[in-house]
Amino acid sequence: MWSKNLVALAFIALLGVGIAGISVPWESQKRNVASLDVEYAVMEYVAERHPGAPLQPYLRFAHALLIEANRLSWDHCLLLAQSEIESDFRSDVRGRAGEIGVFQILPSTAALFKAIPAELYDPVRNTEIAGQYLRDIAIRQKDIRSILTEYNGGPRARRPEYYRLVMGAYVDILDYDNLQCHYRKVPSPHLPPHA
Repeated sequence: MWSKNLVALAFIALLGVGIAGISVPWESQKRNVASLDVEYAVMEYVAERHPGAPLQPYLRFAHALLIEANRLSWDHCLLLAQSEIESDFRSDVRGRAGEIGVFQILPSTAALFKAIPAELYDPVRNTEIAGQYLRDIAIRQKDIRSILTEYNGGPRARRPEYYRLVMGAYVDILDYDNLQCHYRKVPSPHLPPHA
């Protein structure tokens, strides 16, 4: 089980002190204090919601989540909600159809982005591939409902309940002030995403 102290120690390691063989130089991260606060809050949220998760794979997850949200022009809390719905933040989970990892990516989808199945167990790589896939879908689908529905069920297999699940989790996450959600950045179901 994660404790706040353990999350804090892991976060210090992320800043360059190093733990379990991981050393990330501060200079290479180019993060500001506000970004670090959000990353820490994401790690705390994951620890609270999934206390049994192994800590090491998640050391860089929060940073990757913020990067991909920025690339999508989405609120990072929406991606956080999606990863919670997909896997309950479990990087080792495998779905019934063979989906792998935090964002439940199919190996065939990963191959489109030059990734191999073993990479999907890494929360950072899984998050990067999910971001690439969502950006690819956003080229064809211009509203958040269609983007999330296609992400979950493919271009033909429509499952609108997935959108409702993700948005429900997103609304719950908005209550966590320390996550600094930017709900105005979420594309409207009837408007194209921000450029």
